This record gives sequence, structure tokens and C-alpha cells, in this order.
Amino acid sequence: MAAKKNKKSKKPNKKPAVGSPAAGSNNKRAKNNNNNSNQKQGKVQNNNKNSNQRPAPMQEPAKQQKPVKPQKPVNPQKPVENKKPVEKQKPVNQPKAEKTGRKRKAAKGGKKRSSFKRFAAKYNIGKIVLAALLALGIIAAVVYLIVRIFTGGVKVPDEIKNAEYKGRLEASSVAVQTDISEEQQKILARSLSVKGDKSAFKFFVNKDIVMDDYSDPALIEFGSVSSNDCILLAFLVDENGNLLYRSLGVEPGEKISSVSLFDSVPYGKHKLTLFVNGYDPETKEIVGTQAATVNLKIGS
Repeated sequence: MAAKKNKKSKKPNKKPAVGSPAAGSNNKRAKNNNNNSNQKQGKVQNNNKNSNQRPAPMQEPAKQQKPVKPQKPVNPQKPVENKKPVEKQKPVNQPKAEKTGRKRKAAKGGKKRSSFKRFAAKYNIGKIVLAALLALGIIAAVVYLIVRIFTGGVKVPDEIKNAEYKGRLEASSVAVQTDISEEQQKILARSLSVKGDKSAFKFFVNKDIVMDDYSDPALIEFGSVSSNDCILLAFLVDENGNLLYRSLGVEPGEKISSVSLFDSVPYGKHKLTLFVNGYDPETKEIVGTQAATVNLKIGS
């Protein structure tokens, strides 16, 4: 477009005839001058546009920034309102149809079984039963030990256990002073297999008694060691628990040589038990019980 404008501009202007100047010639020159100046300005502007339209130098692509995650808006805490709990309405129990006959009984039995299963699963009945058995075993062992401690492992009949001493002593003709020393008495006492409260007192007795007939006097040779500080009562019992003899009070250092049995005893060999109770001479309370085995033979 600029070249075309230049060609138009190069056309020669028509000159007025020589002589008088043409009217309006000054105006045309001014217009031509303005056109020329405008064309020059247009070229300059075109040159500026061309220079501006040159390609810009290559720039390095900018690094892409990671997108920032939008933060969640913080919900402001709502004020806690004191709301009254809503009361749940209890369901109205509707009348159930009555079960009759075996079905009703079966339903009751099923409920009991289910409740028993729940109880067994919750409390583990096996462990409870085992713990109860262990507790009973411990209690039985403790009772047995207490009995062993206080009775020395001797099963004392109630008649002998509850026997009382009321101050009556054997006659001097029956219970006499022993003719052996205290040391010999202790040796005889140690030769016996005694059970019971051994520390309470000491006694001696003939372990083997021989009689021709049950009506004959039995040579028992029962005596209280001189070092004792209690009164002794002697009880002779057969295998069936029958009381064959009971003495009165025997003081320390005394002995009974022979006794008469209360009941008839058949001929043969018998294993008797001699129970001996010790009593405090002042309070007359029992201080201990001992037992020893005596072999009795009747007849030859």
C-alpha cells in the first residue's frame, strides 16, 4: 500500500499558465505539502510497526507451580444447647396369646435353658465349681490338721472326751506309791507307742496282759510318772468301743497294779486301747488326752 501511495505522489502537478496565477493555487500547494508530510509520517509509522512486529526472543517456559490445596473452612463451634433428653415411650405390652398344653411347658423350659446357657457363658460355671471344690478341700485339710494337733491323731470317744474329774481319788489300797525310781518310770513311758498330747504328762502300763479267765484280775500295772503335775484317769476300751474299765484319780508317783474288768470278754486275743486323761488338780479342767495299745490274752 505504501508503494502505491508513492507512485501516486510522483505524478507531476499541472502548472498554471504563464501570466496570471490560477485561482486557488496557494490552497492546492498547501494541500500538497500537507499530503507529503502525512505520507512521510505514515512511512515512519509503518517502519515502527514493522520493527515492533519482529519476533521476540525465545523465553524459557516458566516452571509450573504446584496448585495450592484450598484450605477447608473451619466451622465455628456451635454453642451447646442444653437439650433435655427425650424420654422414650415404653412400648405397650400387648396381651400375648395363652399357650396351652405341652407347647406352653416347652416354651418355659426353653427360656430356662437359654437363661442357664447365658449364665454359664457369662460366669464360667466350670471354674466356679472347681474353685468351690478347692476351697472345700482346703477347709477339710485345715480341720484335719487342727484335730491332729489337739488330739495327736487319736479318735477319742465322746464318753472319754467329755469325762469329768470331780476330785475323787483312788483308794490307797488300790493306788500305791511306785517302788521304782523316776528315771525308770520315764524309761517305761518312752517304751510305749503313745499318741495324743505327749507333752501334757507321762504314764506307763503293762502292754501285754495275760488272764486265765475274764473274771480274774487283770495285771495292768498302770502308773503316773512322779514328774507329772496333773491327776490321771484311765479308760480301757475294746475293739468295738465298749468300756471295760475306768479308774478314779491317780496322783503323780502312784500306780495301780491290777483291775477288774466291767464286762465279760471272750477267750482269745484282743487288742485294747488305753485312753488316759490328765486334769488340773485345782481347776479340774482337762489338760490333754493320750492313747496306747494294750494286748489282752484270755485263756491258755
